[in-house]
Amino acid sequence: MTTTSLRAKKVKGLPRFTLTRGKVAIYDGEVRTEEGHGKFIKREGNTATNKALSSWKALTSPRPVERTGIPASGV
Repeated sequence: MTTTSLRAKKVKGLPRFTLTRGKVAIYDGEVRTEEGHGKFIKREGNTATNKALSSWKALTSPRPVERTGIPASGV
């Protein structure tokens, strides 16, 4: 559903502003949107990107340390 006129072009640098529906949404990193301006687009949650992010989150999330064989007193 994403459309852009720059799909196959190589560009250099960073974007200064983002337009949405003819209005400036982001200008030099400052968000200038209006509440209620966006539109929710429901998408399937099982894409390759979603699966990769879920796997990465599972691999990098903090886990409790399991200790065995050492008494709590440290002796």
